[in-house]
Amino acid sequence: MQEHKQQKHNGKNPPTQHDSTQPSHSKKNHAKKQASHTDQPKATQNGEQQHLSNNHEQPHVLYGSLADAALNNPQQYVTVSKLSQGFSEFALAPTTEWIGQSIRLHTQKGLDIEIHCLDRCSCAVELIDSNQQHYSFSTQINILMIREHLFFLDLIIPAHVLPIAQAVSLSVVFNTLKSIATIVWGELPTPSEYELSTFYRASKNLPISAVKVEFLHASLNKDWQDAQAQHAETDHLIGHRIKFRYSENDLYQHRYLNHNFYTWECLKGIEAGLCETDRCFYFAVGEQMYLFVWIEKIIPTLGAVILDLNAKRSHGKIFGYAGYESGQVCNFMVGSYVEDMD
Repeated sequence: MQEHKQQKHNGKNPPTQHDSTQPSHSKKNHAKKQASHTDQPKATQNGEQQHLSNNHEQPHVLYGSLADAALNNPQQYVTVSKLSQGFSEFALAPTTEWIGQSIRLHTQKGLDIEIHCLDRCSCAVELIDSNQQHYSFSTQINILMIREHLFFLDLIIPAHVLPIAQAVSLSVVFNTLKSIATIVWGELPTPSEYELSTFYRASKNLPISAVKVEFLHASLNKDWQDAQAQHAETDHLIGHRIKFRYSENDLYQHRYLNHNFYTWECLKGIEAGLCETDRCFYFAVGEQMYLFVWIEKIIPTLGAVILDLNAKRSHGKIFGYAGYESGQVCNFMVGSYVEDMD
C-alpha cells in the first residue's frame, strides 16, 4: 500500500498483542520471506549537545532541563512495548455485539475484506486485493462501541501473509446506520527505511516519518457506490489544545497546528518532559467526534484514536515495533479522558 498524499490487564480488556512468530494461515499466493534484517540503531536523545573547543578537546555538555532529563532518564525515547505498560488503564472493553457475525468492507480501490468474529478477541479474515488475489488468516481483534451505530475495529495482519515481510496494522471506523467505513492501513518501516537519517530524508524530499499510512473509504456489508457518503477530512481541531489522561500516571497534551502537523507533549509519565511535532490526519466521524491518526518519526509509531469531545473521551490504539529492532510488533488499545483547553 502507498502512503496517502501499558498495558494494565484488568480482566476486561485483552492483553497487549505482540507478534513475533508467524501464525498459522493459508493463502493462494505466498510472498517470499526476506532473508534477513539489520538491527535498528538505538534511539538518540532529543536535545542539543554543546561542543566546547578552544584548541583543547572538551566533553559534551548538556544544559538546564536537558541535563536533568539525561540524568534522570538516560533512555528518553522508550519503546512502544514499554509505553504500553499501564497505558490502557482507561481503555474501553471490547464489545460482544459482533460475536458470530461478519463485517464486510468493500473499498473504492477494489480491496475487499471480510472479517468473521469468532469471539470477543479473535477473528478469521478473508482479504481480496485489487488484483483478485486471495489471502486468508486468523488473528486477534478488538471492536469498540464508541456510540450507538459507531464502532472502532482494530486487528493486525501477521507478517508474511501479504507480499510484504512486515505485519500490517488495520483499523476501521464504521457506521452501521450509514453503512460507511474508513480504513486506516499502516505499515512500519523496514530496517533499510528507518536507518535513513532525517537529514537524508529531507535532502531526498522523502516523508520525514518512515511509517506508511493510507486511508481507504469503504462501504459496509454492501457493494461500493461512487456516490455514497464518506467520512470527510476536517480542520475543526486545528488551533485546539487538548489534554489526554491515559492513566493516573500518564498525561499528554496535543496542540493541533495545521492540516498536516501537531505537537505532543508528555506532562506526566514515562516520557515526562519530551515533546515532538509529527505528521497527523483528521476525519470527522460524528458530531464533535473525530478520527485522529498520527505517525511518529523518532520511534516508528502509528496511533489511531476516536476523539469524542462531547463525551470528553478518546478510544483507539498504538502500534509499533516492540523493541529498538524490527521484527516483533506491539499493538495495544488505549483510552483517555480528554479536556479541551480552548
